[in-house]
Amino acid sequence: EADRQYWLSNLTGFTGAGYKAKTLSKGTLDYCVPKDLTEKLLILGNEARISPFVLAMGSVFAYYQGLRTKLDPKSRDMVGDISVNGRYFGDDIAGEPGMFVETLPLRIYYDENQTFTELLSNCKSVMKAGLSHAKTSCNLYFPELQKRGTDLRALTSFSIVDKSCIETLSEYDVGLETDVPFHVRVNLNRDNSMGLQTLRFEYNSDIFTESDFAQIWDGDLRVLNQAAGNPEMRVGDMELT
Repeated sequence: EADRQYWLSNLTGFTGAGYKAKTLSKGTLDYCVPKDLTEKLLILGNEARISPFVLAMGSVFAYYQGLRTKLDPKSRDMVGDISVNGRYFGDDIAGEPGMFVETLPLRIYYDENQTFTELLSNCKSVMKAGLSHAKTSCNLYFPELQKRGTDLRALTSFSIVDKSCIETLSEYDVGLETDVPFHVRVNLNRDNSMGLQTLRFEYNSDIFTESDFAQIWDGDLRVLNQAAGNPEMRVGDMELT
């Protein structure tokens, strides 16, 4: 019950973008981080004890939510989903056949006065808190959120997985369709030892276009370059376009 109350407390009142896709068609774009930038980000990650996964989450959030806040100063948060293997949470299903997946909707707040490293630390803390309450299925609190007026479609602004880690279901692809606005896969070579190297964007093509994600990648790369040069830069001061 404590876990259920945690999620209700965190997610009640969230409005988000409320994407409404008419189809589940999917587009995919793969991008490589330039080698010299990867090397700089590896140093940043080692010094701040931040994984490539959290770095990717933070940079996408800094760009995408940063733009949303500039367009609408009242827009201050997003929900990014991560998926974990449900078999890690209890012996009662350890021997059962099939795949057990749990979705963790992580609510992240945007503060333009945070430095980039502070934003990364916040993303890491939000993720760790979510994982500590992951034993309660979202099916147990989603109905109550609906009763409280939360549009469940708004609870996925984007989702992200680490391709190098089986605990985040890196082995499972979503096929030719997606009901998620956009999905990010980190390090397609399944190797985090060299830092953040590649990102794959999978997007619902009823909501976004290939041109949209070329722009999102350009903005994300812009954020990463600025962070590598000055990780203590305020995210509100970052050039996004």
